[in-house]
Amino acid sequence: MEQFEDQRAAAAIHHFDNPSELRTLLSPQRVALIRELQRGPADSVTELADRLDRKNPQVSNDIGVLEDADIVHFREGKGRAKAPFMPYERVHIQAEVTAAGEK
Repeated sequence: MEQFEDQRAAAAIHHFDNPSELRTLLSPQRVALIRELQRGPADSVTELADRLDRKNPQVSNDIGVLEDADIVHFREGKGRAKAPFMPYERVHIQAEVTAAGEK
């Protein structure tokens, strides 16, 4: 988390060619995961799954999607565990919809 303290204003920008991609990223389960990590980091994916009362493979998959979008990050956990965390106080999503083929 320390690497993000000096970059609080830094933003990850992603473009979505299809609105369904945005809906997939922001599924109710993934939004709940984001909110839980905003409450505090987890020592492992297993701990986060327990906190969310969800199965580990599902949470792991959701974290992978959010990691690809640079929303969730990892630090070293205990042993070989990867510890997920959110370096941002909030996530701001802005969408622009245009007629097909227009830029």
